[in-house]
Amino acid sequence: MVSRLKPLLLEVIYAKNNEEWFGTKIKFLDYNEGLSAAKKEKKPIMVIVHHEACEACRIFRPLIGNSTSILKVHSKLIMTTIEEDDCPPCLILDGRYTPRVIFLGPNGKVLPEFYNKLGNPRNKYYYHNDKSLMHTIEEVTQKFPPECLQSHWASKRRKLCYHY
Repeated sequence: MVSRLKPLLLEVIYAKNNEEWFGTKIKFLDYNEGLSAAKKEKKPIMVIVHHEACEACRIFRPLIGNSTSILKVHSKLIMTTIEEDDCPPCLILDGRYTPRVIFLGPNGKVLPEFYNKLGNPRNKYYYHNDKSLMHTIEEVTQKFPPECLQSHWASKRRKLCYHY
């Protein structure tokens, strides 16, 4: 039994220590690293809650990590991941399904109003492809425009900024 699981376990261990876990084009930070980076860079956070053994997560990871549309806008966000087993209660909004994508403000506060409006209302934070996720990313980046993230412009364009 153990001999049959060994290749799978090695794959999971290798992947967790490698950018290929979510694709090679977008760098995802650990959740706690992402919280610190968001405060420092004043950017919203996109958290992907996943589980090692989840087949939907295995499909979702490279789909998002290698998406050209997400690649174009990912620099406006802090991209983070967290394992479902390590998920804090604030990220369990409508259940413990995986994968789910939750957005947080630069201060780390959950933004529950940003969810998959094109998906299942019972699993609001589940995205079946990069196109449905891009719809929400566009909403988030409109509320946190890049010019508001720069302290030089924030005082001049305070009316455009969405602060929490």
